[in-house]
Amino acid sequence: MSSTTTAHTISTTPNAGGVTPLQGASPHHLVTLLLDGALRHLEAATVELSAGDTASLAKATAIVGGLQNSLDLERGGYLADNLLELYDYMLRRLDAAARQRDEAPVREVAALLDTIREAWDAIAPEVA
Repeated sequence: MSSTTTAHTISTTPNAGGVTPLQGASPHHLVTLLLDGALRHLEAATVELSAGDTASLAKATAIVGGLQNSLDLERGGYLADNLLELYDYMLRRLDAAARQRDEAPVREVAALLDTIREAWDAIAPEVA
């Protein structure tokens, strides 16, 4: 996984005005948090799988599914279509990792997500 990935902790504690940090976050920032969370859980899954634990893998799978479900296929054009297919591939690989208790597909998906994360960072000034 790339050293450019930054870990974020999501706080759901309301501030003095009763607003949680996520309520004011841009869609770009929310996707960044999801990508970071998936990468963090995939990293943990590579260690946990050898012990037969799939909790982190299940969390990463749920996040990838959420990213896939959040795609706007009408407005996103070919990019959204390609991401839909890529997320589908990732979900199949994570399923294989869970069934086979194999960390190789987990590392493959982490590398793909890291590439997406880097590209996502690169467009931040354009969508902010």
